[in-house]
Amino acid sequence: MTDVPFEIPDSWEWVKLGDVCTFFNGFAFNSKKFETDGTPIIRISNIGNGSVDLSNCVYSKDTLGSNFEVVKGDLLIAMSGATTGKMGVYEEYQKAYLNQRVGNIKVKDENILTHGYRDLFLQSQGEEILAQAYGGAQPNISSKAICDMFFPLPPLAEQKRIVDRIEKIFASLDEISLHLV
Repeated sequence: MTDVPFEIPDSWEWVKLGDVCTFFNGFAFNSKKFETDGTPIIRISNIGNGSVDLSNCVYSKDTLGSNFEVVKGDLLIAMSGATTGKMGVYEEYQKAYLNQRVGNIKVKDENILTHGYRDLFLQSQGEEILAQAYGGAQPNISSKAICDMFFPLPPLAEQKRIVDRIEKIFASLDEISLHLV
């Protein structure tokens, strides 16, 4: 592959994100049909700080196809607006639906790519994703631009080691911050 962003170890390979993940776009719900119960609808406003918060979501009683379903472990991304590129991992066991202009980046094969490595790498790429956005006052990112991103793919055992190491560092930082307060 030409024009790779940086050198990687020999045991790794450069792939396009779309080679290892499937990207799903959200459904254009009619806001007049929002409900107070049913299946949660995840909108851009529900994504923040690396997670998805359902406390202020709206609901639908419609039944949609599986392309619009969000399940535990899915990585969601804001596709437009001032917060283009913000991401969050869905940690709920309850099925939810994806609203328009929210993308879902699903791992194709967990024997090739772990969710944790996908999450850490993509969340570190916020500036690169924003650089791919188009539009003036209202930036937008396309699913094609995201799927065409270069993605450094280490062997599965290395992905797990990287995620474990970073999670330990984050836990240490959390512990330190508790003592500073």
